[in-house]
Amino acid sequence: MPRIAGRNAASCDDSAMRRPTPKAHRVVALALADTVAFDLAIPAQIFGHRDESDRYHFSVSGIAAGNVSTTTGFAIVSSAGLEALDTADTVVVPGFRPLDAPPPAALDALRAAAGRGARVISICTGAFALAFAGLLDGHRDTTHW
Repeated sequence: MPRIAGRNAASCDDSAMRRPTPKAHRVVALALADTVAFDLAIPAQIFGHRDESDRYHFSVSGIAAGNVSTTTGFAIVSSAGLEALDTADTVVVPGFRPLDAPPPAALDALRAAAGRGARVISICTGAFALAFAGLLDGHRDTTHW
């Protein structure tokens, strides 16, 4: 049997992947209408992967529970509405199109999450939602374009 070495060696040992934690970190992705599926898939893969279930609890929320359109032409299903942001430790806003202001309720939910100390991050054009919410006012923002 081949010997596995290097940084991937620990990933082949189930005990290394199952480190118990006292409380899983709650990560909620806010999928706005016409979300970029690729941008949503990134945090889903990182935080929602079954190997991370002891560390993270990942969910997708929309403005309301149900179908959310994507720029790719298929819908995704959000398990909750904006109320999911009330208990999130981290809120991720994937990119979306067009770059119009999200609904006021979404901006209020982002402000409330940040105001209570949740980490609020974005991917790609999701930065516009943070900007519309005023969360970038007085701060530098870096994105990949």
